[in-house]
Amino acid sequence: MKKYCVVMLVLVAMVNLGYSQMTPAKQIPPNVTQQIKIKAPVQVVYDYLRTFDNVNEYASDLVLTSKIVLRANNPQREVVFKNGNKRLEELAIIAPKANKLGVKVMNPDNRFSRYFYYFEIRPKGAHISKVTLKAYYGLNDNTLSKAVKKEVQNEFKIILEGLKNHFEN
Repeated sequence: MKKYCVVMLVLVAMVNLGYSQMTPAKQIPPNVTQQIKIKAPVQVVYDYLRTFDNVNEYASDLVLTSKIVLRANNPQREVVFKNGNKRLEELAIIAPKANKLGVKVMNPDNRFSRYFYYFEIRPKGAHISKVTLKAYYGLNDNTLSKAVKKEVQNEFKIILEGLKNHFEN
């Protein structure tokens, strides 16, 4: 029995030693983050964004048309921008209870190796929401990261200000 207790004590000590040496996981920082306060309840903003085919309503300075091309668990929309570019985007509901909606760009232009952005809607008082928009992307070789970042920031600014105008005007 004494030998059993010693073995168990050694095993417990080894396990605890292993845990104490593990470093905590770190979240990958987004390439771009922007946020805005909107005078609307969180659930109303979340439901509006989840509709997914109305981006041309709140981002009309940027988007010419938007239509759903695939209705499924993760619907897809085709977005035609005012500059003529087209983009296929897929909705990913990341965390419904945390009001997070992700958008995966299925066919990013040739500057990007991948492109994903998401909305996070949080309460900021009675009937006020804080909408945060974060982008994660990878760039292909010979792409100027500062120029792309500025472009994404401008796109996010238009989207967030359009959302604010939609709910407050």
